[in-house]
This record gives sequence, structure tokens and C-alpha cells, in this order.
Amino acid sequence: MSLLKVPSGQEERALAILNADPSVMYAERDSYVRALAQETPYGINSVRAPQTWPTSRGDGAIVAVLDTGFAIGHPDLPTPIMMQSFISGQTVQDVNTHGTHCSGTVLGLDNDIGVIGVAPEAQLMIGKVLGDSGSGSDGSVGAGVNWATINGAHVISLSLGGGGFTQAMQDLYYAANEADVLVVAAAGNSNNSNLFYPAAYD
Repeated sequence: MSLLKVPSGQEERALAILNADPSVMYAERDSYVRALAQETPYGINSVRAPQTWPTSRGDGAIVAVLDTGFAIGHPDLPTPIMMQSFISGQTVQDVNTHGTHCSGTVLGLDNDIGVIGVAPEAQLMIGKVLGDSGSGSDGSVGAGVNWATINGAHVISLSLGGGGFTQAMQDLYYAANEADVLVVAAAGNSNNSNLFYPAAYD
């Protein structure tokens, strides 16, 4: 490999000459790269997580992310303490990537790559309640909520929603709250007043 410096503005002409030369395999522009370091997504500051880190970074908390699964072996996420798929015929592996993204928002490790999460020292549980297509039923979500509650989750994260009210699901979320589990559900991205479940449950 050879590097050539050409006068500013002459790059295209130099490339054309070099690429026309039969003794040159190919010629192309030199690109610049940069060291990649951990980033803090804007949402982390929006929820004021850095203000809590001097006293708590999630150590001792168990967070169940119920979504499309998990990218097993991801270098910027903790190894889950428990994983379960509630989608028939599908493993917990995250083909969709939404669940892995949400896990990073909550629990991205404080290291020198990727992003840092809200609670980088919390423990992670993964429940696959949405299929590879990114959708699922109240039944699969409910099974995941029940599983997480029974198995000691302190927080259940649900970045999902739609549908409508059912008494069975509201009872399930009440039961989780009665078991001292904090259930956090997405309000949706539509910027309107339509009710969005499970976030709209009492």
C-alpha cells in the first residue's frame, strides 16, 4: 500500500490518472477514523440518572426487560441472570434488536464502548414477550410479567404497547405492584391523547 499526498482540489484528477495506470491495482481516497468511546445518550441525562450515580448505580436491583429478546454475548450488556422466551417456537435470541436496544438504555455497562445505561450496575432478566416481528399478544406479555414477578424482579420494563383495556391484564399489573415490583411502560411515540396499554392502566 502506498500513500500519496496531492494538492487540494486535485484529488479526483489524481485518482483518475492512477486508476488508469495498468501498474496500479486501484486508487482511492484516504479516510479518517477516530477512537470510539462510550457515549451517554441524551435520555440518560433527561431522566437525571447521572445525579443519582454518586449514591446508586442500580447495584442490587433486578430489572426484567420484557421485549423481543436479547443479543446473547453482547459486549456492552451484563449477562442476564435469567432468560425465558414466551413466544412459541422462538428462542430468546433477539433477531429484531429492539429488546437489546432497550436493555442497553436501562443497563448499558459503564465501560469504554457503546453507551452507558440508566442503571449500569443492576442485574438483568430477559423475557422474550414479543416475537421476531416485534409484536406479541397480551398472553405472552402477561406470562412474562408473571414470570418476572415470581422470580424476584424489582423493576419490569415494557417498551411496548397498543391494544386496549382488559381486566385480566390490569389485575396482573396490580398483582405486580402488590409484590413491590415497579412496572414501567412506554407511553408511545404518537404525541396524541389516545390511550396506550399497558401504560394507560391505573
